[in-house]
Amino acid sequence: MSETTPRLTLPLVAANQAQKHVPINEALTKLDALVQLSVISRDLAEPPSEAEAGDRYIVAVDAAGAWISQENKIASHDSGWVFTSPAEGWLAWDQGAQELVVFTDGEWATVTAGTEGETSLQNIPLLGVGAEADETNPFSAKLNSALWTASVSGEGGSGDLRCVMNKEAAPNVLSLLMQSDYSGRAEIGLIGDDDLLFKVSADGSTWKESLRIDNSSGRVSFPAGGPRELLTGSRTYYVRSDGSDSNDGRSDASGGAFLTLQKAVDIAASLDLGIHDVTINIGPGTYDRFQPKTLVGAGAVRIVGDVSTPSNVVISSSSGAAVGSATPYAGTYYLSGVRLVTTGSGNHALHVVGVAAVFDYAALDFGSCGATHVQVETGAFVNISGSYTISGGAQRHWHAGGGIIFRGSPATLTLSGTPNFSTCFARASLMGVLTVSGTAFSGPATGKRYDVVQNALINTGGSGASFFPGDVTGTDATSGVYA
Repeated sequence: MSETTPRLTLPLVAANQAQKHVPINEALTKLDALVQLSVISRDLAEPPSEAEAGDRYIVAVDAAGAWISQENKIASHDSGWVFTSPAEGWLAWDQGAQELVVFTDGEWATVTAGTEGETSLQNIPLLGVGAEADETNPFSAKLNSALWTASVSGEGGSGDLRCVMNKEAAPNVLSLLMQSDYSGRAEIGLIGDDDLLFKVSADGSTWKESLRIDNSSGRVSFPAGGPRELLTGSRTYYVRSDGSDSNDGRSDASGGAFLTLQKAVDIAASLDLGIHDVTINIGPGTYDRFQPKTLVGAGAVRIVGDVSTPSNVVISSSSGAAVGSATPYAGTYYLSGVRLVTTGSGNHALHVVGVAAVFDYAALDFGSCGATHVQVETGAFVNISGSYTISGGAQRHWHAGGGIIFRGSPATLTLSGTPNFSTCFARASLMGVLTVSGTAFSGPATGKRYDVVQNALINTGGSGASFFPGDVTGTDATSGVYA
């Protein structure tokens, strides 16, 4: 039979033992020392100069003096020092450090720590609140409400609250993942790089990026589409015959410029212009048609080719208007420095439609055209802001078919090669208005000079019936007015 208990090594009373009070008192003294264990300190390597009965310490490493070789043992003082070796899992309260410690793996480790009566948990490998934590989720909480609030200045805090999360490096993930029935639906964070990303999923496996904020520029992009970017200053895009529509269009180089005018116009129309203009600079070459799109904001889109030699920049179409279409739009566009060419009987060079559509042009070269050089309909307004060239024939040069064509600045139209206009040079119909008084023409043309019908008006400022180029007298009918 053992002479001590297996856990606390308390002495046992043997049968027929004399002076039974000795082992009993020894056991009680040891129990008094170990039960509800609270030590004065665990920082001392040798005993204090003065000690009272009942004082208890955990001997620090490098023990010396009366405590030599007693590291990590519990030293209790009565008439002398008594040492007890702790077992795995023993707990003690360190009064000096205000810490709860546990003996594990041969040393004392902090379980909780605090100061001035406040206690905190330290180095806990797993923590579950209303749920069981595991290696995958070392912290697990099951609850219906949680609160984080700042420590206010009256409590010794600053009143601020900043929650900090950190990842090892840019390729790692730091995110807030939101799930529905344990299937991912939304994720916010630094996901695979250091840009701030918002993404969503309908099934937890296929994800779509909704918003990305570039960490170096702060620029916000909407990969799936989103609010318009608000311009804070004028912007220029470039179009070149060696460009690509996968570029951003922001530099005049093959690796930066767009390939098509339509791409540049679409990008401009996707912006909120505010009070600023977008300029689209076109390099030399031949380009396909484009259609103006509705603009947002008070700014305009200015499309500029080679204003000194417009024939260096050609917009050509065989499947619709070179510029525009029968689709109404809203906004103001400027066009200069290009040559417009179309084939096919219904394809206009410039086709402007819509009560809120405004188009301004100058320094153009109107080449051969299957229909009308300038077709204006449904309340649209076209302003002629400068001189230009007509180098090819068409059914008509101007047709104000329910819209307005107005010469807003002094302009000379230079006709080269004696172009022919098979219907007439100038036509107004459906209460359209063509006001070009003061315009000068240089060079001849063949065909009817004008035709005004259906309560429309052609205003030449009283310049007479031979004002427009042509070799056939013009006509007015059905309440049309030529003045």
